[in-house]
Amino acid sequence: MAQGYEKRESHRVPLDTKVQYSADGLTWHQSRSRDVSSTGIQLQIQDPVQPGNLMKLSFTLPNLKWQEPVQAEAEVVRVINQKGHQLGVGLRFISLRANHYQAVEEFISRVLGIHVEEGFERLGDRPAGGGFVFSMDRLATESVEKKAEALEKKMLVQAREERREAINLALNRAGRVALLIVVGYLAFKVAGFFVELFFKLSELAQ
Repeated sequence: MAQGYEKRESHRVPLDTKVQYSADGLTWHQSRSRDVSSTGIQLQIQDPVQPGNLMKLSFTLPNLKWQEPVQAEAEVVRVINQKGHQLGVGLRFISLRANHYQAVEEFISRVLGIHVEEGFERLGDRPAGGGFVFSMDRLATESVEKKAEALEKKMLVQAREERREAINLALNRAGRVALLIVVGYLAFKVAGFFVELFFKLSELAQ
């Protein structure tokens, strides 16, 4: 599971925002995030936790379109330690409402500079209270494939633009070289004409 999380984490982007978290849904603590992906988030938590622990999360995104906090259930998949001190944890989203997931997707896609299609509701389950709740295990594979495809398209477009610029640059250089050759040839012919004219005039003068 952790290996799959590491693979999906490749599309994470930096995010420094306040995060409310709770292990029991009653007592809430506050932390800050380091980064986020469509399938998880990294928090700066020093409270002792273990992989497999479950948490409820609530956080906001710098996105004016989505004003309400993103709420999710998540599982600790990685504890980050340095020199014996816990610096943070990596969390994998277990469930997420559709509109909250779309808010996270939109934020990540905007940071990455790509467009990912909407319409993920069809992968969700409608709870009694309305809306949709995602099972992230069902969603993760399609989410990564969509981002990989979008990034690949972006890279192909950039490659085509770079090739086009390289071709235009080569054509411009070739055009300048050809122009110099033509100008040089014309200058040579004009100079030859005047030299020949000079010798003819000199012969007539004698």
